[in-house]
Amino acid sequence: MTSAVVIGSFAYLCMLLSPEVALADYRQQSTNQSTQLESNAKENLSAVADRLIAVIQDGKESELLEFWSHSGVSFGVDGAVVGKRTLVRQLQQKGDLYCFFFETDCLRKQDNEQRRAAKAPPRKDALYSYRDLLRRASPKELKVSEYKDRGALLGRVLVNLTMNEKIPGERKRVLDFTFANENGRWKLTSVPYD
Repeated sequence: MTSAVVIGSFAYLCMLLSPEVALADYRQQSTNQSTQLESNAKENLSAVADRLIAVIQDGKESELLEFWSHSGVSFGVDGAVVGKRTLVRQLQQKGDLYCFFFETDCLRKQDNEQRRAAKAPPRKDALYSYRDLLRRASPKELKVSEYKDRGALLGRVLVNLTMNEKIPGERKRVLDFTFANENGRWKLTSVPYD
């Protein structure tokens, strides 16, 4: 008989003889495993956030896909969810998401066109892509937090930026990213912004 079978048989025997002790032991093991998973997830979330920031800052748009949630990513407060296929198409065609993350000039052009079409006044403060914001800020401070919502392990990453003089407007800016732990891997689910 192998040791796993012996241990399994012993645990079964203990459960039959003293169910309260066996149940308490099982609960303790579950709590320890849950705590360990959350601890590992936090370390991984910090590393994932660092990699995401580097991908955006270095303009490596082809690597953005690895961070995308299987259920898609929402943008803004009540924005539609964007799936992986849409992201790939937008990156290839240098569409909205490409501009949002990587190119200030096309982001401004698209914003101006949308404002003209809506007969809205011009924007007071200039827009900048996340890449330009990250490249022109120092220092960058990452704040990583985790929480549970309906049993799902979620993470929030705030990137606090102090802008240099080359970018007019507010000197302090915050980039906000929300992640979900999907099968042990952190995936981007939301990019809230005003």
